[in-house]
Amino acid sequence: MNTVKVYQLKRVSQTLFRRLKAAHMEAALVWNTCCDLHKEARTTHAKWPGRTELQTATKGKYALHSQSVQMVVHAFLANVQTTRQLKPANPQMHYPYKVKQFYPVHWPEQAVSKEKGRVVLPMGRGRASLVLPLDLPENSGACTLVWNSGFELHVCVAVPQAEHAPGLSQGVVFVRSKDNAISNLANWLRNNPDVKSTRSDGRSCNAPRTKRAEEVSAVFGI
Repeated sequence: MNTVKVYQLKRVSQTLFRRLKAAHMEAALVWNTCCDLHKEARTTHAKWPGRTELQTATKGKYALHSQSVQMVVHAFLANVQTTRQLKPANPQMHYPYKVKQFYPVHWPEQAVSKEKGRVVLPMGRGRASLVLPLDLPENSGACTLVWNSGFELHVCVAVPQAEHAPGLSQGVVFVRSKDNAISNLANWLRNNPDVKSTRSDGRSCNAPRTKRAEEVSAVFGI
């Protein structure tokens, strides 16, 4: 099974804090671009843009790693798909339309570089990587930078099946979040019942179940 371990990024320098904030704002710009293009297609009764069109429209235009940009596109399209499926029975639901100022940043496993005592998260060609003083386990994979009354790094970690907690149905554990900024991760976990989440201090969490269940289905590539 897989677990999502939460690392709180405490006592970061002002320079690093500003870079983390800027990364969130850049990811929000990607989301807003997807939102604008999709809204235009809906209002003009044109063909809705798919993955190819949105990835082409966002490629090379933002100060993020290319795969981080793609993850935002995938999350946006998953949101659209979920809304489209549920809207007939819930006409009050809306397709994405709100302008975001911040959005979580995702790195797939192959983009994450683990070194002794630190993790290196690329920000794209020609830009300095984000270097966080975290000693991640060898079996860790994809990472997500989120805001939850402070920055956190959510890390996907593979663990043996034998580590299931006694008394729990195998794989049925949820993540808890107080902040909408990490709802994407929680929603992804909702659709992946073989995944549990723990904080860096070992505590487990529970997550709200919202309509954006598939928003992050492609984030970790699991």
